[in-house]
This record gives sequence, C-alpha cells and structure tokens, in this order.
Amino acid sequence: MSWFNSTVIRPERVEFQAKILIENRGTAPLDFQRVDYAVDLLGTELFTDSFDQLKRTAGRKQQTVTFPFQIVMKDILDQSVGILAEGGVRVTFRGTLYPAAATGFSPAPFQETILIPLPKIPQVSFAGAEGVPFSELFRVRLNDNDRKNYSWPSGELSPGRHKITGWSLRSAVRAHKRT
Repeated sequence: MSWFNSTVIRPERVEFQAKILIENRGTAPLDFQRVDYAVDLLGTELFTDSFDQLKRTAGRKQQTVTFPFQIVMKDILDQSVGILAEGGVRVTFRGTLYPAAATGFSPAPFQETILIPLPKIPQVSFAGAEGVPFSELFRVRLNDNDRKNYSWPSGELSPGRHKITGWSLRSAVRAHKRT
C-alpha cells in the first residue's frame, strides 16, 4: 500500500483514492493475475471487487495501480452510532495482489486504515450585546470557552472574545467566508 486517503467530501458521498505500488526488485519481468480488494466502514465490509488489467512489470521497475471509490452518505449515516463512538469515520482498504502462477510467488496481502475525524465545534458563551437589534450597530460578544479543541479561521476571528455585527451570527459567518 503506498497511499490511501479521502479526496473529496460532498453532501451525498465521500470520494477516496487508494494506490498500491508494485515493485519488482528482481531482474526478470513479472506478470500479475489480478488484485482483489475490499472496502470496510467501521469494520463492516461495504463492497469487494477485482482488477485484472495489471501490466507486466520489468525487472527493477515498478507500477502504481490506483483505485478510486466512493462511500455514499447513506452508508455512513447507517453507521452513525459507531462513528460518534469512535469520533470519526474509519475506512479500511484491503486486498491481495496475485502474481501470475508461472512466477512461483505467493499472493501479497495489503491493508490500510484511515480515520476521518469528526469536526469539532467550538464551545462559546454569551458575553453580552449592545446597540440596536437588526441593524449594523448591533454587536454580540461571545467568549470562546474551548480554545484548545478548535482552531479559528485566520482573519478577523481569533481565540478569546469576539464581536459579531450585523443581522445575525449567520450573516457574520457568510461575510467572513467571503474574505
């Protein structure tokens, strides 16, 4: 296994990519039959598949085989209790590389597990308000009570005491995202 991670997280699915590096350390070329692989979510198998379009690997050369796959949010939501208990989404990519029978080599298993942590939400408390509600003069002061577990975005917000102006907290967040 040379690399495995999530590449895109969308509301409807999480996209992943796994790469295995096949390295021929000998001098003679090697042929391969196939790679059988599976994906597990929190230890429960989601699917299995096989790939048999492997190239011959010349002596002292290598090839990389890429396996893109996705997990739909329904599968993730079905495991929500376990995900909350673990504090993240644990995904395992595992399989076996089968050399051609004529090579005399045994199948080579591989496995890699990643944990995509759940986002941490900062704990804040109300510190006061001033001005005229629903106007640009309205200010809300919040205290950040959880400085160690949340990293504030760079820009106008920083750990400690914050002033949020405008119509609502939502409009302040939208304004911050535009900068």
